[in-house]
Amino acid sequence: MKVTKEKLEKSRVELTVEVEAEEVAKAYEKAYKKIAQKVVIPGFRKGKAPRVLVERQVGQGYILEEALDALLPESYVKAIEEAAIEPVDKPEVSLVSYGVNEPLVYKAVVDVKPDVELGQYTGLEVTKMPVEVTEEEVEKELTYLQNRYAKLVTVEDGEAKLGDMVVIDFAGKIDGEPLEGGSAEDYRLELGSNVFIPGFEEQIVGMKPGETREINVTFPEDYHKKDIAGKPAVFNVTLKEIKRKEVAPLDDEFAKDVSEFSTLEELKEDLKKKIAQSKENIAREKMESDLIEKAVDNAAVEIPESLVNHEVDHILHYFEEELKYERLTLEQYLEYQKKTLEELKEELKPRAERNVKTELVLEAIAKKEGITASSEELEQELSKIAELYQQPVEEIKKLFTGRMDDLSYSIVRRKTINFLVENAKTV
Repeated sequence: MKVTKEKLEKSRVELTVEVEAEEVAKAYEKAYKKIAQKVVIPGFRKGKAPRVLVERQVGQGYILEEALDALLPESYVKAIEEAAIEPVDKPEVSLVSYGVNEPLVYKAVVDVKPDVELGQYTGLEVTKMPVEVTEEEVEKELTYLQNRYAKLVTVEDGEAKLGDMVVIDFAGKIDGEPLEGGSAEDYRLELGSNVFIPGFEEQIVGMKPGETREINVTFPEDYHKKDIAGKPAVFNVTLKEIKRKEVAPLDDEFAKDVSEFSTLEELKEDLKKKIAQSKENIAREKMESDLIEKAVDNAAVEIPESLVNHEVDHILHYFEEELKYERLTLEQYLEYQKKTLEELKEELKPRAERNVKTELVLEAIAKKEGITASSEELEQELSKIAELYQQPVEEIKKLFTGRMDDLSYSIVRRKTINFLVENAKTV
């Protein structure tokens, strides 16, 4: 087999592949025998008819197509190995010449993994955010703990306030007609949580247990249900119960109740450490992000359109999953945004191209610096996953059968980012 390679723009390659006539003849013979098993020719058992009769019955062209179905994929795999390329998409194949007892010649144009021209990626200047913890931040965490462990006490005689947990019955109407999904009984609502549309919760403030009130609101113009967006509604609301948070005083007893510490000072010190660690993590992530951005900006790479399109589809997939949490479909989102799927994909292309370039640059740095994932590191990562999900390591290994390359890539990526940080200049 003869293979010639020509580089095209945007990391595309054109292969011209010539398969010898002898190989074509073998494939043709194999195809004829396969077809002969299915063709009924009077006077012959299936598979026993002479080739000339089978050819007369189905035509040489049909047999050639059957042979081509085997020749193309087999020869293409050998061709990309011989050309030493790494395709990232399906090839566009066009026949040049092909016939019985003739060589098969075809061209295959395919996007390949692009070469990355790395710029500066060591000695990059980066600013690390200072990590300081204020007393106000510690107090804020203490207040959070107070509210988290607060007791809910029933208010027998009093008015509802923002922050109260109330139990209500409500029924809504628009234009005098019952609102679909707009009624409930014994509904628990924290006033001020903004679960309901604007204006609803605020109008419950001041109500007393047993009181019924008519609440008037208007659905937002961008409300997800288009048929009621912007329309006024009336809700008949009955307040059945008020529960109010009763927070414990900040003292040693509080510390014992909400933590493993014996004193409030010990709890404060622990909170301070946790806040500092959280800020340290944020500072580290910011520093990593800045270094990656600079290394990517300094590199040059021609990214094939197919890689960008694959990444667009990848982003869209996760976007659809996010929409599900908001009880929306992609079609509904597009309708609300008044745009087509193609327009959305076009908007996502710059982000997708940046994502692809980032991964290519990190991979190129790892390759140049000889950064790999050892078997010990893979075992350690599997053990961490097993511990996280409280599963035996052997079970986790089964889950990763056929996916160890993904785990290895994750380790190499993390080590490459660490390399950028370790070789940066902090200012």
